[in-house]
Amino acid sequence: MPRLSIPSLPRPLVVARALLLLTLGAVLTGCGAGYQLRGKVIEGEISFIAVVSSDDPRLDGPGIPGVSIRLVSDPNKLNKEMLGEAVSGGDGSFSIGVDRVGAGFFNYDAGVSADRKGFEHAESQFNLPPSDRRVLVILRPGINRGPGEDDAMSDYEKFR
Repeated sequence: MPRLSIPSLPRPLVVARALLLLTLGAVLTGCGAGYQLRGKVIEGEISFIAVVSSDDPRLDGPGIPGVSIRLVSDPNKLNKEMLGEAVSGGDGSFSIGVDRVGAGFFNYDAGVSADRKGFEHAESQFNLPPSDRRVLVILRPGINRGPGEDDAMSDYEKFR
């Protein structure tokens, strides 16, 4: 009976392919630790949320503790999904873990909202930023008149 011979690849090419597959797997799974949306809440003249570089000087200033931060996917759709929540710490910083394959690498539409008694509501929409960027939440002192949690009437008005 004749033996079949399967041609083998040169060793450096096999190693290169294996490293490529491992790297791709690590990127798509977030290296096992998962994606973290990091940011800080500060006081300002307007209520606004923006994605900034991690060396933005406003991230080093005093922050607002106790701010509720919510992160949802597909904020302009009825089937939006809660991705995570956090409350800002004593220095105003927060971190929300996102358990989605490729988060921070692929484009995921996200909505972020921030609420605390004594400050105006803030919300914004953007693609989840890469891990080297931060979310800067600026809150103006005032009355919080933000939308309620899962406000069905505002969704109805938005989509009718």
